[in-house]
Amino acid sequence: MHDFVVPTAQTIRDAPSDIKASPFVGAPSPEIDAAWDHLLRHHNLRIAEDEMKAMNISSIAFARGGGYHGMMAVFHELHCLRLVREATRQEYYYRGISDSEKAYLVGHTGKPSF
Repeated sequence: MHDFVVPTAQTIRDAPSDIKASPFVGAPSPEIDAAWDHLLRHHNLRIAEDEMKAMNISSIAFARGGGYHGMMAVFHELHCLRLVREATRQEYYYRGISDSEKAYLVGHTGKPSF
């Protein structure tokens, strides 16, 4: 394990009062958006070429510094969950988005139009 990885354990309780107090739920707000940003801040990984070959997978090569784009599955699922959450509040999150952004979101939410 690298020195920069510090494992921690946290108990997550799921009683209705606990969920209501979560920093990730509720009406859209800068505070909730900041909590999601903080949670997903390290979701992208750089995977070395030899590791990619060993796993027999491909990905997008980084233009600088070598390696390939990767992401742990749990962070990918959280990223998608965030987009589905935002799709439930389109009036807040989707104001003025482009057609290409809409097409990107359809892949996560299955919602064909906004």
